[in-house]
Amino acid sequence: MKKIFILIFLILTSHISYAYSSIVFIDVDKIYNESIAGKKSNKTIFDFKNEKNKTLNILKKDIDENTEKLKNQKNVITDEEYNNQIIELQKKIDSFNSLVNKNNIEITNLQNMIKDKYLEILYTIVEKYSKKNLIDIVLNKKDVLIGKQTLDISDEILDIMNKEFDKF
Repeated sequence: MKKIFILIFLILTSHISYAYSSIVFIDVDKIYNESIAGKKSNKTIFDFKNEKNKTLNILKKDIDENTEKLKNQKNVITDEEYNNQIIELQKKIDSFNSLVNKNNIEITNLQNMIKDKYLEILYTIVEKYSKKNLIDIVLNKKDVLIGKQTLDISDEILDIMNKEFDKF
């Protein structure tokens, strides 16, 4: 009977020891927003958007001026000339809208490209860190409902990310 009890005890305790895993979490958004690479990425995106918006603002101002000018000339010019100018103005508006859509796609593509590159580097850093520190699972803080603050390794990863900045 003792042997059976000891055997059952050993089997149960061996499963318990395998159930223990090293789990931590990181705040990906915090690392992105506070790291040197993340700040530089945000600035690049911001500058790109501003450059695109400058061009759009100039075109929009031109369209607004032409619209106002056309309204003022409505009673002065012939109907045929007025209709032709409306058609030309509509072409400019369509071209403007097309450019807005193109710019939005370019901005989105740039954001996605930068995000993908950043996450690739972050993944590599987290992978090395987890192997070095024998961590089994790394979760995104957004996906953790409750967790001890001691399990948050965001600051350590942020430090490593800033040291590895030149790769980005």
